[in-house]
Amino acid sequence: MSLILISAKILLCLSNEFDDKSITPEQLLENLRTQSFSGEKIDFVFSNTSIKEMIVYLEKISGIDFDIDPKIQKLATYHLKDVPWDQALASLLQDNELNIDSGTNSLKIFRGQKYEVVFTEPGKAKIVILLYRHFIKIILALLLLITIILNVRIYRKFKRARKSNLKDLLDLDSTAEIKTRLIFLLDVEKIFRNENLTLISLSEKMNITPHQLSWIINDKMNQSFSTLINRYRIEDVKKSLAEGIKNDSTILQMALDSGFSTKTAFNRAFKKFTGLTPSQYRKNNNP
Repeated sequence: MSLILISAKILLCLSNEFDDKSITPEQLLENLRTQSFSGEKIDFVFSNTSIKEMIVYLEKISGIDFDIDPKIQKLATYHLKDVPWDQALASLLQDNELNIDSGTNSLKIFRGQKYEVVFTEPGKAKIVILLYRHFIKIILALLLLITIILNVRIYRKFKRARKSNLKDLLDLDSTAEIKTRLIFLLDVEKIFRNENLTLISLSEKMNITPHQLSWIINDKMNQSFSTLINRYRIEDVKKSLAEGIKNDSTILQMALDSGFSTKTAFNRAFKKFTGLTPSQYRKNNNP
């Protein structure tokens, strides 16, 4: 009877000792974090062996499944005697800059750093994961947006500076006088009928600089030189079209007489200002 009890106690002690040596995946992660090792002691001796083979060896000893990143192809050498197997694993991970984390059915072993963010609301977690996955795209989009904003600000600043400089070209009296002379040349002398008319030739006729004339047309008349001249030419053609029944002038001849040098330029300008072709306009106004 005594012998049976002693044998039972010995078996119980051996059983308890075995249970104490077993480690769950959760306990392993805690041991690695705290550097408190309790695994079964082993001889971890390998020479120029792949890390994957060494992890497979520890997998068989521990009974824990490890999911090893296939990118881990490095070879290593270890000569550790009588150390807990989880300590050998810790050395392997630390020496080779590997990390370990819990997976679905196993512990994942991968290269790089691990960052943990804890959320109590799933919605916030989804937002952070989305931002993380598209981080590069978001940064590039922000850089593009900043570039556009800066360019717009620079352009506006340049435009304001240019406008400010132009305002200093002429005083009010000179501006009014030049504008009156310009309108006289257009309305009375019909200077726009000259097909060779340019900003430079017109400014020379008015004894002012092209810069001053351009400023008056742009800033005081709110249009460009070409728009101003073409507007007068189109109005001149429209008057001729209105009188078309009384004479045999062709539309093209009317355009040439009004200062247009080509049929293409005339048709394009006429459509721009009236929304109709010359023929359509003539038909609508001469039923």
